[in-house]
Amino acid sequence: MKKQITAALLAMLASYASAEGRLLCQPPAIMHDGLMTTQRCTFQGSSLDAAYRAFYRLKAADWKEIGMPAGLPANGYRHNEPLPEVNCGSEVGKDGAEGTPHIAKPNYETKVRRSAQSATVRSEYIDGCTDLYRHDIRFKRRGNIIRINYIIHSA
Repeated sequence: MKKQITAALLAMLASYASAEGRLLCQPPAIMHDGLMTTQRCTFQGSSLDAAYRAFYRLKAADWKEIGMPAGLPANGYRHNEPLPEVNCGSEVGKDGAEGTPHIAKPNYETKVRRSAQSATVRSEYIDGCTDLYRHDIRFKRRGNIIRINYIIHSA
């Protein structure tokens, strides 16, 4: 029975091993009524680039959609990924009558800051209506381990 419990616990922790290092992640935690999701990971290796690539492979299905690059970009990187227009509904006139349609041009904006010991990647979905999704990924080197904090904010 102990072996089954141990196996189940290990299966719950996402693990990804490559020649560059090993990525271990806790299951995502959903907080604040679903408005924030956090996930903590550790990468056993000292390369920020390798840690980013390993984490990208884990999140590729989501990250490709928002235009995240497969490799960790240089410091100061900025990218806008345009998306199809969104109809936010009609604006209401001063007299309460329905006015012109409010058409927004959403996009994902990705920015990177990095130094020798850390990297921060932020990607924001801005739709021009009311939705906002922000992905914050922080990589922090501590010796031969890189700690990764991944936070998704939604509103």
